[in-house]
Amino acid sequence: MGQQHNYLKRTLTACLCLLLLPGSGCGKKKEKRADEVLSGDPYFDAEIHELKIPTDETKEIRNLLFDSVSFSGKQIRIVYDLSYVPPKKYDIFSEGHIYNRAGTAVFDLKGNMLSNENTSLRTSDAASATSYDKDGNLAELHERYGSGGRTFQIRIIDSGGQEIRKVDLKAPAELRETYFWDFKCLPDGGFLLEGPDATRELAEFAFDASGKYLFTISPQERNIRSSVFLYEGKPYVLTGAMGSLSSLEVNEIDMTNGAIKKGQPIKAGLELSGIQEGEDGLYFTTGNGISRLDITTGEAEEILNWNQTDVNREMIQMAKSYPVNKDEINVLVTYSYSETGRDTCYIIHLTRASTNPHAGKKILRMAGTGIRPEIYGLIYEYNADRNNPARIETVDYLIDYDSDNTSGLSVTDKIYLDMMEGNSPDILLSFGEMGKFANADLLLDLNPYVDGEMGLTRSEYFDNIFRACEINGKLYAAPLCFWLSGYLADMDRLDIKRNWTLEDLEKVSGSLPPDALLMSPSECSELLWRFMGYDLSPYMDSKTKDVKFSCDEMMRIMSIAKKYGQVEGGTEVPLPSSRALLIEPDYRGVYGYTLKNDEPGPFEEDMYRDRKYALIPYYMGSLSEYAFFSSLSGDAYRLVGSPTSHGTGVTASVPYAMAITKSTKYPKEAWEVVRGFFTENAQKTLLGKMSVESASFPIRKSVFQEENEDVVKRIGRAYEAWKEDRLENASGMQDYIYFPAREGIAEELFEIAEEVRCVIHVDDDIADVIDEETSGYFAGSRSAEDVLQNIDRRVRQIVQER
Repeated sequence: MGQQHNYLKRTLTACLCLLLLPGSGCGKKKEKRADEVLSGDPYFDAEIHELKIPTDETKEIRNLLFDSVSFSGKQIRIVYDLSYVPPKKYDIFSEGHIYNRAGTAVFDLKGNMLSNENTSLRTSDAASATSYDKDGNLAELHERYGSGGRTFQIRIIDSGGQEIRKVDLKAPAELRETYFWDFKCLPDGGFLLEGPDATRELAEFAFDASGKYLFTISPQERNIRSSVFLYEGKPYVLTGAMGSLSSLEVNEIDMTNGAIKKGQPIKAGLELSGIQEGEDGLYFTTGNGISRLDITTGEAEEILNWNQTDVNREMIQMAKSYPVNKDEINVLVTYSYSETGRDTCYIIHLTRASTNPHAGKKILRMAGTGIRPEIYGLIYEYNADRNNPARIETVDYLIDYDSDNTSGLSVTDKIYLDMMEGNSPDILLSFGEMGKFANADLLLDLNPYVDGEMGLTRSEYFDNIFRACEINGKLYAAPLCFWLSGYLADMDRLDIKRNWTLEDLEKVSGSLPPDALLMSPSECSELLWRFMGYDLSPYMDSKTKDVKFSCDEMMRIMSIAKKYGQVEGGTEVPLPSSRALLIEPDYRGVYGYTLKNDEPGPFEEDMYRDRKYALIPYYMGSLSEYAFFSSLSGDAYRLVGSPTSHGTGVTASVPYAMAITKSTKYPKEAWEVVRGFFTENAQKTLLGKMSVESASFPIRKSVFQEENEDVVKRIGRAYEAWKEDRLENASGMQDYIYFPAREGIAEELFEIAEEVRCVIHVDDDIADVIDEETSGYFAGSRSAEDVLQNIDRRVRQIVQER
């Protein structure tokens, strides 16, 4: 639907490309879903241990960052950098080692620390890569620089930290400028080092146990696509067609001459970096779970689905699995917390249980596209409570569906058809903007549940947004959070209200000075949707299936969109940014502005600072960014709605909403789950885990107000600290300019949210028709009458066939 419609489609496609490789998922035969957990259902017990780096509790930690985390099968090795906040006055040369340290910590699989070697600073002799030999000894690759280029040495260290031997690698001259980022110890004592070849393609470089260079493994017909892994003592790699991620094969390396043997095509989708060796085969980790790869057939067998264990899937977003066999799996989880500057690491030991402890519970399936980690966290809390009557299992359609798209259908079309055929989850997540799903054949009306005995108190929420989400008086999807959409308007130059009209637009456009620009460049198709208010209800009735796009109002909207828009290429190319975000807890999410840039510009912030346009389109989910742009303009910019025929005002977009499917056997239990996402604690969880860049506003009023008031306080603290030159300890942000928040900005946002009367609903099928047909009008090749008659005909057919 114009720019937003196409953006949603591009985002969905991009996510699919990232998460899937061809050959996975949809071709699988659909199995009849279970409604209750049975005692014989697969389940893995989980034992979780945090790997804690010792710190000085008398000092305040600034950063604890992990350079590398490696797993040997029996031990975990963490190379880290630790820094404390120094006093305002200290000698960095004589006291720097007190506040800045580096170290290497080794832990067993129970999380017990075995050793912790500290150094004052990271030395140039630090290992550039690590591996483990067949006896479980640590192998470190060390590089040194000299006049003749790099020299390389591998040191073998036992579990007690004692050096067993050193191997100087006799690299030929052409390899002495090569950067090796990984290596593998071979069973015969030799080594395969990984790095770029002369053409900068991934290659393997072989050395024997004495360090003698043997050969370079760099196939000419195919590209190496993975690190080396061992299977039955032999080295293998994954290869792909030249310049493509398709046509993957698993190939044995011939260690007599470095040739890549003819491979077995892989029929399973897998993560290229996730191949691991187990006692009984090769394994890889996906968003769904862990599978075993049969390299003789190229087929994969899932041995664990993440629904089969009680591990918080919020954790395993950053996990790497190390299966021992199909019944015992170690999972290493590393968190990198940018907000706190502290990395953490956990080892999870999974073992197959003889019986499922959740036997007898009802199964509720919750499905969505690109389920966020914090959602998984709340699901984990529900499942962890043994008193709850059901167990939630999740399905992420972006992972579960095929990416080869042999059917020619989009992901949303596949989901829609599956649901029409009765293959539905119990709870549908994140489809609040997908208008085609909002019908009584697929989803339950949630209004009776909201107003029922176990319902919600509407006054505690932005009930106006609940109401705006209704279709013909029925609430098919309840919004968890929302964005605000409209324009940033220069109120010093425009005399308009938030709910202004197209008539107002025509008036103000003629009142601007000759050198003033009305709005930033936008394509006609984008303006069409904005001027329609993203609302199709005036032109179609889902009850009667009547369609009336061919009318004077639509002709007028199209005419004005053409007048102010550009046919194509009108929307400005995204500019680089000259702002930065503070991550320290006291100032978290506060933006600073700098004039010191390495790039020549122009920058995105220039148009706000210079007030280049009277109107700038804006989507907002954070008070922090809104306050920043407003301050940058000298408090000239305010959020207003897009001008529409009837003065719609600021609209809302709902990135996350929850729906209950009509086919569920457990509507009461499903509603209890949905209701849990609207509690104060859940709303704070959803808010607190989202980054500022992708933030959205909570639907619960108290959390909305509390968060925005806290943002204003953080902005104020950053401004005061900047004035007093106290930000030198805040990630080096002292070169940036900080602004105070405009007085009353939090109250203004609350008022805007309460005024919302329209929510964006995207019906891809209908939006595609409108975009396709109106493109001819905007290009000047077709009349408005002809275009609208075609839209009526095509949309009527879509609506009547549903």
